[in-house]
Amino acid sequence: MSEPLITIGSDSRAVAAARLMVAKRVDALPVVREESVVGVIAKTDIVQRMVK
Repeated sequence: MSEPLITIGSDSRAVAAARLMVAKRVDALPVVREESVVGVIAKTDIVQRMVK
């Protein structure tokens, strides 16, 4: 895991998550809302969304 933790807000778009993953060279990001983790988005989630 990276330090400091790289997260994305729950209101962010998938493309923003993808760009952040590429920029930071990570495969997944915790999704946060009001300082609480509400989920995780991974590269595979983004790829699956693209092919639908």
